[in-house]
Amino acid sequence: MLLGLSNNSLVGTIPTSLGNCTSLIFLNLGGNKLSGEIPNELEGAERLSYLDLTSNQFNGSFPSFIRKLQILGILKLGCNRFGGRIPEYIGDLQYLHILDGNILGYVISSMYTGVELDMVSKGLLQQREVVRTYISGIDLSGNSLIGNIPSEIGILKGLYMLNLSHNQLSGEIPKTIGNMSSLESLDLSFNNSSWEIPGAITLLDYLSTFNLSYNNLATEFQ
Repeated sequence: MLLGLSNNSLVGTIPTSLGNCTSLIFLNLGGNKLSGEIPNELEGAERLSYLDLTSNQFNGSFPSFIRKLQILGILKLGCNRFGGRIPEYIGDLQYLHILDGNILGYVISSMYTGVELDMVSKGLLQQREVVRTYISGIDLSGNSLIGNIPSEIGILKGLYMLNLSHNQLSGEIPKTIGNMSSLESLDLSFNNSSWEIPGAITLLDYLSTFNLSYNNLATEFQ
């Protein structure tokens, strides 16, 4: 089941009844005026593989039900009002442990065809047809997230894009990021953090965009 209601003028909260849609695999509510906290009842939609809630007015902490969505491949929560820390259980997203992201693409393409999605990767807005080129990504940009990037994020070896820009993150960039062997785009800009660049970054053979602009880098550039 596919549900796309993006770029409208929807208001209010997400109905908890959506959690009863056990066949829902694609949910796009981006670009509306929805608010409140994301209901944990959405964990009932355990087949969700694409979740886009960008550019709304959601608040609260990082939604805990995310850890229940074991085939989630794309998570977009950017440009909202989420606060608190990125939880360690972000490493529980089992499908992003898989190096070959196309495996999940086969799951999606067996359900629908011709769906296009937008992803900000390598500093550019890229539109892809899901069936032909499936990519995985996590976009938590434009919120008020604080604290460290959890080391558990390194478990996500199948992740293609990670965007944590425009938050209030601090601490160290975890060395485990060197385990994310599929990562091609990493954006940590606009966090105003005194990060040091870990040597593990050199282990990412496919990394083509690494954005640390508008921070307070503590590493000597050599």
